[in-house]
Amino acid sequence: KSWGPRGLVNPGFVSADEKLALDLGLKLVAEGSAGVVAAGLEGLASHLARIPAAEVAELCMRAALLAILARSHCQLLADSHLKEGPAKDVDCARLGLAVLECLAIVKCNAIAATRTVDSPESSSSGQTKCTASIVCERFLLGLFPAAAMTNHSCRPNAVFKFSSVSPIPNPGVLSWANDGSVRLELVTTQSIAEGEEITVAYGPTAVSMPDPAARRQGLFRRFNFECSCG
Repeated sequence: KSWGPRGLVNPGFVSADEKLALDLGLKLVAEGSAGVVAAGLEGLASHLARIPAAEVAELCMRAALLAILARSHCQLLADSHLKEGPAKDVDCARLGLAVLECLAIVKCNAIAATRTVDSPESSSSGQTKCTASIVCERFLLGLFPAAAMTNHSCRPNAVFKFSSVSPIPNPGVLSWANDGSVRLELVTTQSIAEGEEITVAYGPTAVSMPDPAARRQGLFRRFNFECSCG
């Protein structure tokens, strides 16, 4: 079961993670605990208790707004599990709580496909230089419950790799899907002994960012867990 890249997000002011969380929240409201199991969410942690209060408040506002929008914008429900029923019948408070939980789950567990692109540098005069720097850009976002169970290490022995990605209508727009059109592979980067844990890096590795304190800070801010790597 996977929830990942598919098409453009509608309306345009709803981000890919919000659309994904809303779709999952609608599924949970429609199907209850069976929806949690069907979506593969039962093993995924939201870490809401660890998220700073200010960030929780922001997530609550986003969840409430999405729940309200779901009642008034049919486009938001176009691909949802309640698309056959009128949006006005959705319990706004119940949906808001479900979306809040799903926003936190997506924040901590979603996996993004990235690519390197040339980013023109601007000179002091404001004109674009001929030289360009290479930056990492997210272009696909997916929730893969089984893959999300892979633990983090700043010295990983494997990486995630997306494959079989269907053509995207607009490659410059972060998109999502829930139709199984994307395959995520776990690829080893070195020999792994029998019984050795397979790990991936959730962020910068010890090689790309030698300062462990900086890595811990970034990982906690993004995934709400304490990294114990040295």
